[in-house]
Amino acid sequence: MIKLIIVGVVLLFLILVIIATLSFRKKIKFYTIKTNEAENSIKKSLNKKKKYLSKIKPLILEEIDQNNFLEGIEDFNIDNNDYLNNIKSLADFQDELTSTIDENDKLLNKEEIEKLIEKINDNEVELNASIKYYNDNANIFNQKIEKFPANIIRLFFGYKRKEFYENKQREEFEILKDK
Repeated sequence: MIKLIIVGVVLLFLILVIIATLSFRKKIKFYTIKTNEAENSIKKSLNKKKKYLSKIKPLILEEIDQNNFLEGIEDFNIDNNDYLNNIKSLADFQDELTSTIDENDKLLNKEEIEKLIEKINDNEVELNASIKYYNDNANIFNQKIEKFPANIIRLFFGYKRKEFYENKQREEFEILKDK
């Protein structure tokens, strides 16, 4: 009789562990999906930013003579494994664009350039929103996999901490601030 009670308690314990494991794994998968969605959105925003920068380059070169302006933007590829460096590289291109526009007032008179600047700024808002969404969900994911019993589940299924992206707010172009 005692053996039967012990077997029953062990079985009940195993069932509870399995239920808890499935429940926590489901929550971890949920936040994995959310961070993956955010990374897809980040990639989409980065590709748009590259496209807009590539479009604005010839328009600016028509107006000014600057040999190495946005040099390498055409050959720049979004690396799926290194979004953080992609963000930084495209931010550097955008900083170069901003300083060139600030130094050359005549660029502000061209409507096509102004429209592309607006698109770049709108894209920056989208990119920052995607980064915030990713960081918020990565933070929850990291918290979940570090608490008991999810930390044991993490070991079995190989879940790793998610790194955070910098969410550096970019300055808008001066022309758009004055409007």
